[in-house]
Amino acid sequence: MNGCLKNVFHIFRNPISNHHVASNKLMKFLCIASAMLNEFPPPIRGDKLGYLELGRFKLEQSELNNFLQAQILSKGWDKRWVIWQPISEARISDFPMLSVDDLRYIKVGIYQLKNSASYAQRHSTIDN
Repeated sequence: MNGCLKNVFHIFRNPISNHHVASNKLMKFLCIASAMLNEFPPPIRGDKLGYLELGRFKLEQSELNNFLQAQILSKGWDKRWVIWQPISEARISDFPMLSVDDLRYIKVGIYQLKNSASYAQRHSTIDN
């Protein structure tokens, strides 16, 4: 939706003036633009990199129980603060090896992959 808004309505491409935000005009613009996109959607430009198949897969996956999430919530891991520690390759020899394509399939795109290296670097260089 965000991409469509920016491509079709140029006002959403650049930073928006405080005048529009303060006067509540931004919400009116957004509602009008969204209604127009819902009524007259721009054409979809084909299946990019197998995203239609990926979308079907993710839809099926969304209907399954998320066992990892249930475990994290039941053990309170979502409320803990953890200090990252270096780990040697030998200690995680049985860790699954994933290709870049596997990671794209899991994360649905490359945005997270582009940021993952800097994220890991930032957390691994913090002094304990």
